[in-house]
Amino acid sequence: MPLRPFPIPFKVGTDICYVPRIRKFITQPSHGEPQRPVRRLLRKLLTEHERQYFWQRFGRRAPFDSIERVSQFLAGSSPDLKGSPQRKPVAKHALI
Repeated sequence: MPLRPFPIPFKVGTDICYVPRIRKFITQPSHGEPQRPVRRLLRKLLTEHERQYFWQRFGRRAPFDSIERVSQFLAGSSPDLKGSPQRKPVAKHALI
């Protein structure tokens, strides 16, 4: 089979994670430890410095107070990061 270019060009700001999947992952049952799913995901995706930035930006109550913003941020589709309104993701394939 010959190599073919990817059908959708990736540009700066292209969403490559599906926000509902991130939201589902960080809101799963945690058996008495509410922040566990968020901490596990952050360990998989971010460096120590990026995790510190995340907690500074969203606070310790992030999974409860701003689940939509946290999900968008982790999926790479946060409107305040792009400076434009939220768009639907181009590819719905999660990297996790």
